[in-house]
Formats: sequence, C-alpha cells, structure tokens
Amino acid sequence: DAGINGRRCTVRSFFNWCIDMEYFDKALKGLDRITQIRYACDENREYNRHKIITLDEFKKILSKVTDDVMRSYFKIAFYTGMRSLEVNSSEVITENGIMFFKTNITKKDGKGVMKTRYIPVDFKQLLVDHAVCAAAQYKKGRVSKAFRQACKVAELWIPYNKCLHSNRRSWISYKLK
Repeated sequence: DAGINGRRCTVRSFFNWCIDMEYFDKALKGLDRITQIRYACDENREYNRHKIITLDEFKKILSKVTDDVMRSYFKIAFYTGMRSLEVNSSEVITENGIMFFKTNITKKDGKGVMKTRYIPVDFKQLLVDHAVCAAAQYKKGRVSKAFRQACKVAELWIPYNKCLHSNRRSWISYKLK
C-alpha cells in the first residue's frame, strides 16, 4: 500500500500543480477518482487491522483445517513468526536451559550473507508441531495455498492481507504488546 499510495500522491500533486500553473486548462479524466490516499504506517486505519490475525480468527482457521500437518505448520507460523521454509530448515536447540528454534533461512542482508535467528519456544506443544513439520517437509506453495483456502472456508480471507505472512505480523504484534 505504501509504495502505490506514495506514487498516487506524487502523481496527483504533480497534476494539481500543472493545473494551478495553467499547463492544463482542466483536470485530466480520472484524476478526481484519486481521492483517498492510504498510509500503511498509520496504525489507526481500519484496513491495517485486516493484516493481523487475531487469536479468535486463528482458532477459527484451525477449526477448518483437516490436515494435521498443515495445522502444525499454521501453529508454528502463528506462535513463532517463522516462514514456512524456515520451519522446514529450523532445529531445536537449548542454551542456558532455554529452548530455541534456530532458523538457517532468513532474508539476506546487503552483503548476501545468510543470517541466523533464534526464536524462543514459548510452550512445549510447539516442539511436537515442529517435529511433525520437520518430518513432512511440505513445500512453501502448498502451505501458503492451504492457509489461503482455510481462510476462505473460515470466511476471513482478504486478498493480500490475510495470508500466511500475516502470521508473522500477528506474532510480532502480540510480542510487542
């Protein structure tokens, strides 16, 4: 939203300036339709809430899933914020008596070096779900498609907002609270 809206705002401002400077004698067709500029960083906007999956919504999604492996992938994604490929390549480690998921696949930094993340295990049931996912090794597209279908069945799906990546947004939102 932010990139598209930024360009819309720039184009609209430019054309309004052109009209003010009398380069155009009237507004261009369609310019009047660009009325609502949305800012993704604005927390008070209702549409941003759609990008987060609440705990009640997540339970509703889980109730619609029949595949236990998919249910495990969804739980890991929601409660740890891991991507589906990170789930497949992660391992459980213990340091100083605290259990972590060690992920080996994350976004590359500017130098092209892979980073490693350590995600604390909040509750023991995640270990069972992680073992199920590690054994199954479902592909990324399969997990994403299943999540989208589960959202549709639960009547929660909003294009480009309620997706598997929404679990990452939800996880960090709950962690920050």
